[in-house]
Amino acid sequence: MSILPEIRKQYSTHNQNKRKHRNNLDRSLPAADLIVDIACYISDLTQSAGIDIMRTVYRIFIERSQASNTTSQVCFNMPDIFTNLYNLGVSRGEFKPANADEIAMNITTILVGLTYEWCLYHPNYSFTERARKLVAEYMNGFKI
Repeated sequence: MSILPEIRKQYSTHNQNKRKHRNNLDRSLPAADLIVDIACYISDLTQSAGIDIMRTVYRIFIERSQASNTTSQVCFNMPDIFTNLYNLGVSRGEFKPANADEIAMNITTILVGLTYEWCLYHPNYSFTERARKLVAEYMNGFKI
């Protein structure tokens, strides 16, 4: 039995849930808190997909990358959320002006790395707490 249909189903559910969560954000909160909240929510969704599915996803990306000699992206369409929230923070005077797309990709890279570590060290890994800590520390560097 192939695990790919289950991965596709989880990915679709993951993106639908992420959109619902994003639409329900309390935008009156500081933008840094919103970014951390989304990062933690994504880590929770990733964990809900299950360790076996995520290990398979990473194995597929690694195999495709090696076969095509290109870099695979495991970003799950996250950057737009972070870009929009960063720009919201800039417009409210909470963040220094900076390249929001680059910041969003860096947050995505943090989450991809944490997902990889979770795959390696599960069940002895605090994925959501690490996401909260690292993303909050990263965002502190942009606060005014």
